[in-house]
Amino acid sequence: MFKSSYGSGIRAFSLLVVLVGAGLAGCPASSSRPDFGPNAAVPSRPVPSPETVPTTDAPSQPNAATQAQPTADEPAKPVSPPENSPTNTAASPTAAAHGNPLTLGVWNMEWLSETENAGNAPRSAADYARLASYLPTIDADVMVLQEVESLVAVRRVFAEPEWNAHIADQQSNQRVAVVWRDGVQLQVLPDYEALNTSRLREGVDFEVTLPGESAPTVRVLGVHLKSGCFSDDYRTAGSDACVKLATQVPLLEAWIDARATEGVPYLVVGDFNRRLHAADPFWLELDDRQPAGADLEMTYGAARPLCWNSRYDQFVDHLVLGGPAIPLFVANSFREFVYPAADDAFRERLSDHCPLLIDLAAP
Repeated sequence: MFKSSYGSGIRAFSLLVVLVGAGLAGCPASSSRPDFGPNAAVPSRPVPSPETVPTTDAPSQPNAATQAQPTADEPAKPVSPPENSPTNTAASPTAAAHGNPLTLGVWNMEWLSETENAGNAPRSAADYARLASYLPTIDADVMVLQEVESLVAVRRVFAEPEWNAHIADQQSNQRVAVVWRDGVQLQVLPDYEALNTSRLREGVDFEVTLPGESAPTVRVLGVHLKSGCFSDDYRTAGSDACVKLATQVPLLEAWIDARATEGVPYLVVGDFNRRLHAADPFWLELDDRQPAGADLEMTYGAARPLCWNSRYDQFVDHLVLGGPAIPLFVANSFREFVYPAADDAFRERLSDHCPLLIDLAAP
């Protein structure tokens, strides 16, 4: 994977990681990474502005009563599938032959607090250590995180010096962050504050250079959108959650349109709190192909969640490819890390989401 290209060594890719189908590839070269702290200054970059459509045909919706305020999205129960069991086979975007990949992941960590035995999801020191113990198997180069309280909380799982980190600069105990392995060429850009409508969560915006000589750079927006409007028509449903999500849609589209206009490879990744499908009004609004380059692709194909015994049958976390990033997707690289069955007893102290990952590489 990407690690060898940056001198981090190849890590074992094993255990209960579930593969699905799809394909990735290149971007322009990015600038080298400065030292980013939680409130470090970042290079100035204009913040873009916002704009998708019909039906909701999403199966099995979570209990709306448990999904009100910005909180962890629908709970999910990890199950360890039988070893060597085939899972989530799916068609994926077209992909050419690729070089050494970069692994990009998303992980909602469910109220990850900086203090032991505190907050909405109390954890012991052993629980933090257990989360960190999964990282060699998850084997990501870059992870976009949701529901983390602070940089201190992030560091309890993603420790220095192996991991660098940036967290959205807002007053909230549910923030979005990005972590990346030392040696990865990643440039943090100003947080996408526009998504913070009605006390919602800001996005993290960054560029990451793929491995390889003259490799391209990809622009990535990490998000955690309003919870509670999982499959209703957000334009007409009238619920508080859908009304708030409706305020975020044009802002998300504005970011996508700005990247399409620039002609750069881009992705939007994270917890969308939405079951995306081809006829979803939310998806159609974003994937309107206007302007040219505002063409989006989902990456999970026909895969279905296995997390916590497949409690939910559709993903709400997504890694969405945009425009020139579509051919950078390495075919069949979508996968879901499923918590070991031996850790089922710790379900309430791990997370209600399982990490999702894809590979990106230059052709």
